[in-house]
Amino acid sequence: MKQIPLPFTKCLGLLIITLCLFSYSSYSHSIDDFFLDLSNDANKLSNIFQENFLLDEILQSKNNDFFRVLVKTKSKDAIRSLETVGKDLKFFETFEGIALTISKAALLNQISRGNILSVWKNSKIRAASLDAHLTSLNLSRDIDYFNSKINSQALWDLGFFGNDTVVAILDTGIKTDHPALEVGLDGENRIIDSKNFIDDDANVEDDNGHGTEVAGIIGGNGLYGYDRGVAPNCKFLVGKILSYDATGSIEDLIEGIDWAVKNGADVINLSLGKEVSNKESPEVEAVNSAVKSGVVVCVAAGNSRGISEFGYNDKYTILSPGIAMQAITVGAIDNNKILFEESSAGPVAVNYNVSSENFLFDSVDLENTWSKPDVVAPGVLLNTTSTNLQGSTIVSGTSYSTAVVSGLCLLLKQIYPDYKPSILKAALLETSESLTID
Repeated sequence: MKQIPLPFTKCLGLLIITLCLFSYSSYSHSIDDFFLDLSNDANKLSNIFQENFLLDEILQSKNNDFFRVLVKTKSKDAIRSLETVGKDLKFFETFEGIALTISKAALLNQISRGNILSVWKNSKIRAASLDAHLTSLNLSRDIDYFNSKINSQALWDLGFFGNDTVVAILDTGIKTDHPALEVGLDGENRIIDSKNFIDDDANVEDDNGHGTEVAGIIGGNGLYGYDRGVAPNCKFLVGKILSYDATGSIEDLIEGIDWAVKNGADVINLSLGKEVSNKESPEVEAVNSAVKSGVVVCVAAGNSRGISEFGYNDKYTILSPGIAMQAITVGAIDNNKILFEESSAGPVAVNYNVSSENFLFDSVDLENTWSKPDVVAPGVLLNTTSTNLQGSTIVSGTSYSTAVVSGLCLLLKQIYPDYKPSILKAALLETSESLTID
């Protein structure tokens, strides 16, 4: 075999390196040119990047930095193109887009080719009542026996316990062997399916406690000395989308909603949320789509009123996806019908110009607002199931008022199984007591 002379080998290596550098710098130059052109067209820029904080991250990053994003594409050909440059693509039913991991360079190249129409960050979500706390005023309140406030007993007396109804609890999981949750009033196993969307397995044991607390309010069986939930004989779909610290991702939330719809949920309980940065965000689209498919979705308003992250504001503090028009968005009151001091309040105002994932009041769009929450329900000092040694605890916040409304919707679903979500929502609103809250 004839060997290549050493000097030529060195030249060949230099040639290869030079070509690689030339190729890379040309690619990089085209991206920079594209962004320079795009920066001169503010409308086009805002139409593609739906959250300005993500755009800031992209601009400040290196070309080979990777991002987990959700995108909407132009066509099937565009998806095929993304499959060649992206990793871990995930497709959804309730959101007409995909999630993928992609480098800055590849993302901008795909945008320049017109393959990507919209981009969102795969942002964090958190349990709505994770940070809720009680002031000295709260501590003077009595335990709220919430079932007496919503007149559950009247429906129980008629034989309505949520029989043959299914609630999907997308949360931190539940304590599956808890005596008040494991079986219903009929003695049958209540968990008809479960999935851990974080680890992609069936282990939904609650390593935080929040999901177990929510489940007890929705449907605790009331046996063995535990307080009864609103729909004590309903069935559970348990989707673990929040981790031990009660945080998760938009991607897992949407996948959980898809799963709940596919597996026959009558009601989806979402005691969680994130700051609002776009009224047409993926999680909002997923919630609205689930409702249109026939599933009632109850969402926590959030516990963001008057707190520092929201500039101590009393208004414009509803979390997403609680802003979804089709959802039943729930605030919290105490047993004296006083609004919980942290219960998020409307109207909804979208924070289009936010430069980070935290709310900045100065940048909200006050010209385009709509009314939320839809209802308020008992949510202060409720006794419910727990992962602790006692098996019960006292909780406060909109996570738990949302669970009350989810339970009530299950009772209504048993009574009126053919009613569409919009009819059930209307019935709920029309039969609720009107409160004037300052």
